[in-house]
Amino acid sequence: MRNLLAAVAIVLAPASLATAADYPFSGFYAANFERIAFEKAQLICAYNFFIQEKDGSFVNYHLDLDGYRRNQSIRYLEYARGHCYADTDQKIETCIVTSDTDLTQKGKSFVDVYRQVSPEVIEIRYFDDANQASAFVRNGTVGNSTLGEYDLCAGFDRAALGDYLSTERSTLSPDERGKVTAPQLDADTTAIMTRVLEAIRKQK
Repeated sequence: MRNLLAAVAIVLAPASLATAADYPFSGFYAANFERIAFEKAQLICAYNFFIQEKDGSFVNYHLDLDGYRRNQSIRYLEYARGHCYADTDQKIETCIVTSDTDLTQKGKSFVDVYRQVSPEVIEIRYFDDANQASAFVRNGTVGNSTLGEYDLCAGFDRAALGDYLSTERSTLSPDERGKVTAPQLDADTTAIMTRVLEAIRKQK
């Protein structure tokens, strides 16, 4: 899902995958790979988030930062989308990127083991392939994995974000996109994030 992309071999049997109605979590999430405190991680939602749908599909958005700096307007541009499939018995999900404005990412997939640690936080451990993920589930073998989490964006839903979700796609280069999808939380950036969140939540 969604922000961390790595090519993997997909070896899940179709019978093990959850049906669309069974997807284990859905909503508006920010990828918190630094695992900063939940309250501080909410700032990330102002710059970028993904929408995980109940049918397993997802869409990634980032703030049109240049537009915000020019006229204080809030607009989120799509930059990637795809579909995730969950093995709910093993808590393994495999996600495939079907569209990305960075063409090097289109068609890539990634696999992780997920664990819901609270109603707002999903812990994610990424693996190089599904075999490694299954080994972790069986015996705790960490192997070559990366730990992160998805944090639910408080106050974000279709009603709150409907006017801000653009049908336009991002035109940023991969390097420029990285500045809004993996931002440094310096004073200036934090101030913008805070103002954006205040404006969105004021609409509720």
